[in-house]
Amino acid sequence: MNSLMLLSSSYGSSSAGDAIAMLFTTILSIGGIGLIILLAILGTIIPLAVLVFTLILNWKILVKAKEEGWKAIIPYYNLYTFYSISTNKITRNVCFFTFLGVSVVSFLVGCVAVIPYLGWIVAAIASPITMISNIVIIVAMGFLNFGLAKSFGMDTGLCVLSIFLPIVTRIMMAFGKWQYTGDKLTIFGKPDDDIPTV
Repeated sequence: MNSLMLLSSSYGSSSAGDAIAMLFTTILSIGGIGLIILLAILGTIIPLAVLVFTLILNWKILVKAKEEGWKAIIPYYNLYTFYSISTNKITRNVCFFTFLGVSVVSFLVGCVAVIPYLGWIVAAIASPITMISNIVIIVAMGFLNFGLAKSFGMDTGLCVLSIFLPIVTRIMMAFGKWQYTGDKLTIFGKPDDDIPTV
């Protein structure tokens, strides 16, 4: 208890320091350590379960599209593969390389933003840029999800649903009756860009 009082005194003699000490005391007295451990375990298990489930879905979708399933595991290459099976060549290149470029720029801005003093300036300047880049990524992923649903023969309603709830349509593609048709989304270029000329 003395260490908790020392903790509250380090925050000053204000009521905020006393409130923090009282909160820690309450958590520890009602079995808070067990609760914290349980939350830590759930905070680890649930994301891992979601990751494994997503990998299984993507693997099954790629296998249905006559691609190797292991391509679902490799970051960015899996995205390129999904663009390849769902969009024509020019649309794939524009969307994928835009997504890749925006991701790299966002990563670099985040790295610079943690530098003391300079980070504040970069964060203030980069805030609108980051917002725009997030919109670009959302649009590129929307094209991918719409094209993927279209390439599995889903109607327009399900294609639109795949933009807003992609997990639902991916479950339907992986475990449902839909088969890969090869009908690709064309936004840029011509629909026959992928067809080799003789």
